[in-house]
Amino acid sequence: VKYHYNTSYLSEQFKAYAGVNFIDYLVRTRFEKAKELMKDEKLSMNDVAMLVGYEDYSHFSKLFKKHEDILPWNTEKIFAEISTRQEADIKK
Repeated sequence: VKYHYNTSYLSEQFKAYAGVNFIDYLVRTRFEKAKELMKDEKLSMNDVAMLVGYEDYSHFSKLFKKHEDILPWNTEKIFAEISTRQEADIKK
């Protein structure tokens, strides 16, 4: 089945529904998922980038910094520190 919708029309409809354009929605969704995946210490940053749809870690890193105002590997360290503190609190 083929639909003959104009891409501009679809973009307008998506923005009217979601309140944000499709690309911004996609990027935000990818980075939210990336932040979840970063909590898994077994995954490298390159793995995280690949799992959320970026083949090039460098590109992922630049976009992540632009949108999240922090570099991905800094986020990984922050999650590790929080996890370590939580474990220490549990042991007390």
